[in-house]
Amino acid sequence: MNSWKTLEEYVRDLSSLRWGAEAREEYFAGVKLDCVVKIREDFYVIVEITENDTLSKVRDDIIKLQTVRNAYRNDDIYAKCYCVVDGNVTLSMIDSGKSCKIDVLTLDHFENEFFNFKQYSTIRSEKAFGSCVDAITGKNEISKYVHVKYKLKKSKTNKDDIGIENIIDMLWDKKNIVLLGEFGCGKSRCVKELFTVLSQRAYDTKRYPLAVNLRDNWGLKTSGEIIRRHFEELGLSKESDSVIRSLHKSNFCILLDGFDEISTQLWSDEPGKLEITRYESLSGVRDLIESTDGGVLISGREHYFNSDKEMLHALGLDDSVVIVVVNNEFTEEEYEEFISIHSSEIEFPLWLPKRPLICSLLLSLEPEFVDELFQDIENDTRFWSVFINVVCKRESRIKGVLEPDTIKKVLIRLSRLTRSKSSNIGPISLTEIKRCFEDILGQYPIDQASVMLQRLPGLGRYETETENRRFIDVFILDGLRALDLIDIVTTNNYKPIDEIWINPLYPLGLKIVAQEISDTPGITQKIISYLKKSSTRNNKILPCDLLSSLLLLDSFDYDFDKVDLLDGVFTLVNLSGKSISNISIASSSMDRLIVDNFKGTNFKISDCIIGNIEGITGQHGLPFWISKCDVEAYSSLKTTAAIKRSDLSIPQKIFVTIIKKTFFQKGKGRKEEALTRGLGFIDNGGYTDKIIKLLLREEILNKSLGDEGTVYIPVRKYTDRMKHIISELTLSNDSLWKSVSSL
Repeated sequence: MNSWKTLEEYVRDLSSLRWGAEAREEYFAGVKLDCVVKIREDFYVIVEITENDTLSKVRDDIIKLQTVRNAYRNDDIYAKCYCVVDGNVTLSMIDSGKSCKIDVLTLDHFENEFFNFKQYSTIRSEKAFGSCVDAITGKNEISKYVHVKYKLKKSKTNKDDIGIENIIDMLWDKKNIVLLGEFGCGKSRCVKELFTVLSQRAYDTKRYPLAVNLRDNWGLKTSGEIIRRHFEELGLSKESDSVIRSLHKSNFCILLDGFDEISTQLWSDEPGKLEITRYESLSGVRDLIESTDGGVLISGREHYFNSDKEMLHALGLDDSVVIVVVNNEFTEEEYEEFISIHSSEIEFPLWLPKRPLICSLLLSLEPEFVDELFQDIENDTRFWSVFINVVCKRESRIKGVLEPDTIKKVLIRLSRLTRSKSSNIGPISLTEIKRCFEDILGQYPIDQASVMLQRLPGLGRYETETENRRFIDVFILDGLRALDLIDIVTTNNYKPIDEIWINPLYPLGLKIVAQEISDTPGITQKIISYLKKSSTRNNKILPCDLLSSLLLLDSFDYDFDKVDLLDGVFTLVNLSGKSISNISIASSSMDRLIVDNFKGTNFKISDCIIGNIEGITGQHGLPFWISKCDVEAYSSLKTTAAIKRSDLSIPQKIFVTIIKKTFFQKGKGRKEEALTRGLGFIDNGGYTDKIIKLLLREEILNKSLGDEGTVYIPVRKYTDRMKHIISELTLSNDSLWKSVSSL
């Protein structure tokens, strides 16, 4: 027994709770009784408590109880007697008690007659903890916990990291904790780990965790209703009375998962109405928190309430509460731990968001499918498609109110709204969400459907004191916008061409559109036709997205017949290896422009702001078809490592390396060993020797014999020529470059 309570005090507390009357130490007929519960005037319960588990001591206690019971009988009082041993109980002890109609029990057995925690813990552990389920099957997730760090929201520095042990310590101190985080970040996994650790310690501490999924408690108004529902769901109805009686004691700490999943409010876009209905729907949770003295942790999505003030009011908490925030993604260290624990054989691509939900999804997929999914390290489009379908299916499981496809369609429609928002990700009003639902299903959202719409995956609170929402995950948003764009074109929906969009697709979204074009026969011409028609209308972003997507196709050669794109926004324009004609881009912005091996006719880019041009290393290398543009950066091939990572062919990489080492590094020349160092790793065709011979033959380099071997010396009159070749790279028309490229 631990030191926070003596054994006798603990057993008296249990007895009071079990029989619903005060248990106290008493003296009767000169005999000290450890625990007496006076249930009625003519019926007492007497418990003798001992830490000495020898047979002689137990027999002495049995004789003592028998003597006292006989004395009470003279006063017409019946006494039910127990001998509780904090240790081992033998058959001899039990038989000795039976002969006198006295129950001899271990402390654990006595506890279990009040509340069988071992049975509860076993059954509860087999059930799902909130949304901590296998993303594919919906069954209880059994993966090992990753020791992540959490943030204390009220920390003075707002940077204090805490771990699971710190949360346990706070619960031990009977503190109330709110655990906040967006969907898929690991809130339910935290609750499950807390329950596991607290359960393991419960047998020594006599502090019992209860883990309640609030999603199972819609419409319940009192703490008793929630507790009874919880135990009924586990098939342990008879245990609920004992727990309800003891909530005001410190023996139980309550873990409540999903305050955002319990509401049954009707939809309303009236200011303040949803705040009132949220408060009313959480009355049972409020009552449970107020009834519990052993510490409460309650989790939910950070965006559900309009402010922390509303949250505390709705949950019945005050400023002493500890607010803990779950990070959206693993840190590098946590990610490495996840990999080492779960799947050291899977190579996760760099583009993969390190969100716990996404990582867990991979573990739920068939190994063969994971291998196929990541066979191409850039294949984030296929992963996104799998991911969004699983997320929608996961959300649908909460109450089965909306089908996964309906949730997906609502999200796609909402993503279109963000195209015209100044901050890219929102805000989206509740009225707009309602309208999207009506457009898709043709009916007004009611009851549970309205709640589902408020907690759609990927949406978060835009700011405090407002019901507005925003997309919290651009990884999800960009893909949704891509699906919306495909739907617009394939359904011949020309309404958007006169909308004012300001937010373009990002590379992931562009790749998803390109993938759809590749997979759908006959859609390319439809895309081009829509692009031409929209290029003269108010929506300047839509045709840019379509062109950028087309340029991501493996092979795309097309004559656009005089299309002019003005005032557009491009995140990626990949001209590499393409041949397009009769199209111009002007007065636009481009985050990234790739020009390797581009062959265009009557193609122009003018008066644009370009973030980075890849394939040209300096302004003097700009082709004639790029004019009057403000370029912030050019691709850099300053180091051998950078050259190796570039998209040049192997002979081109070797040539650029040799030229840079001889013409543009300090020194009069390069020893043969230094000149060819590192090229062996990429040269699998003997190109280094061929290129050196070509440069000697063209008298670009001279060779001499030094003290330590052959030295290659650049012919300086060709420095400007080499500078232009290195600047233009795949765009160069220099005969030397063409000779190298043909190797």
